[in-house]
Amino acid sequence: MNSNFELNHERLAHCYIYLGRFEDAIGEESKARLLSGEDPKLVQTKEDALRNAFAAGGSHGYWQKILEFSQMKPNPPEAYATTYGLAHIYSQLGEPAKAIESLEKAYTEKEIFLTEMGIEPALDPLRANPDFQKLLHQVGLAH
Repeated sequence: MNSNFELNHERLAHCYIYLGRFEDAIGEESKARLLSGEDPKLVQTKEDALRNAFAAGGSHGYWQKILEFSQMKPNPPEAYATTYGLAHIYSQLGEPAKAIESLEKAYTEKEIFLTEMGIEPALDPLRANPDFQKLLHQVGLAH
């Protein structure tokens, strides 16, 4: 409802990712960065880099660049910069061991977003993993 609230744009970017609409996601990510106070030139540089990474490597290229950005500051809220966010990235990159390791670390850090791991689409590639199932039990999201 508030078009000037950066978190709305970041969450919309996430939704676009799940729909495979990477170009739209990149645009929303840039809006979130601008609204969170990032320098407009840096935002444009990041947007161009994401678009180039996606053009060159598809979704894998996109996630590789997001991994790089997650290690840089600044980042808008919910921009994959947390340990839980890293689990999303590694899951999408096809690196389940690193994703589980990040989730385990997020559990020890008591990250609030772990409460969403039972329904988080970015973690779908991990669902059959026994370590993921164990974490679901630890968080209280599985019977």
